[in-house]
Amino acid sequence: MTSLVTQRNFLSELLPYEASTKIHKGLKTGLKEYSLLLAATKEAMIAVQNGDLEQFDAVVGENACQIRAVKIAMAFPRYLEASEPVQAQIEIAQEKVEKLSKSWDSLMKSGVSLQKLLQVQGLDVVLTADELFLVESYLLSVAKTVKASKASSPLCRNDAADHKRLRRFDEDVSSNFLNDLVKKTRQLLSTASVGFVREQAKSLGDEKLEEMSSDRFTVIYNSWPCIPMFWTYKTLLLAAQKMGVPLIVCAKFLAKDMEYLHCS
Repeated sequence: MTSLVTQRNFLSELLPYEASTKIHKGLKTGLKEYSLLLAATKEAMIAVQNGDLEQFDAVVGENACQIRAVKIAMAFPRYLEASEPVQAQIEIAQEKVEKLSKSWDSLMKSGVSLQKLLQVQGLDVVLTADELFLVESYLLSVAKTVKASKASSPLCRNDAADHKRLRRFDEDVSSNFLNDLVKKTRQLLSTASVGFVREQAKSLGDEKLEEMSSDRFTVIYNSWPCIPMFWTYKTLLLAAQKMGVPLIVCAKFLAKDMEYLHCS
């Protein structure tokens, strides 16, 4: 059975800037942007409680969507267990933010930074690294849009990330922030995905799989680390089998050819 990483992480780590730099007028903007993360995380926990794992089908842009599917399926019981405590943290933080919004002038004049405010007021939601992975996956699933298929691959889905789709959590945040948030989340998720495969290869005790997922066979594509897909699939399938995770394969014909027409 795989073990979830239990180190303490914070929701504010997803902010695409140093929270300590947000002071004076920037404090109000920063807290609003952090509130967007609170709203998104709350939705993610509701999706977990509903067992709606399709809501975590993130689009990053590399070759690792299958990693996220297996990781989230393997960790689902723990995610379900953690969802209510995380929601409780979020609701407390949202209530505090609402109260703070009534004293913006004094807060901005005080020169306190967003980072300090999150710490002193207990606004920063504490998450494990794996819970943070779940939130990242949810954000990039919400940001996903399906474009027309490419002429070179007419039967393949053409998924892309559209940062403007995250505005559903808050209409007033800037496009620059949303764009930077998507960029950072893609980077974090791709790195964590590679780390998960390496962890599973090690737990399987297969030296070949460990080697193939190592730095030696890692390439950087658009700043995202990528490892060989074939060996990744082997690692994931063996890990899922070891843990007893069922796999369902759905197939449908998207086009007909002569062979298909004449098959019995």
